[in-house]
Amino acid sequence: MATLDLVVTSDTLVAHLAGAPEFRVDRTKYAPDWRLDVGPSRQPLVPDRTLFPQTRVGDWARVFDRVATP
Repeated sequence: MATLDLVVTSDTLVAHLAGAPEFRVDRTKYAPDWRLDVGPSRQPLVPDRTLFPQTRVGDWARVFDRVATP
């Protein structure tokens, strides 16, 4: 995975081991974690990670629309 240009993943082991820039789809806004910043933003502990959290519970369509639009 470290040779990929980008990994798009949910919060799984793959996300933690990718070794490549990462877009992570997440329900962070509704299940916050102290390690994560809320919003589509860079993560202070993992600078190559960008989070794309849900803005409404269960609304994954908007999440993937944001991922597809740089």
